[in-house]
Amino acid sequence: MEALQTISYACPHCWETIETEVAPTELPAEFIEDCSVCCHPILLRVNLTPDGHPELTAESAS
Repeated sequence: MEALQTISYACPHCWETIETEVAPTELPAEFIEDCSVCCHPILLRVNLTPDGHPELTAESAS
């Protein structure tokens, strides 16, 4: 079983840096997570780059 990887991103609402964990074996993935600072919903899309690293994009889900 592969370990979870922590990815940092900026909240598209308050611009605070947030961290989330992803399982590389379950990518690509798309999910909604609330910002831990401002509580707004964020749509997260995570894909693997050609070299096998997770790449995250974050946008407003509201």
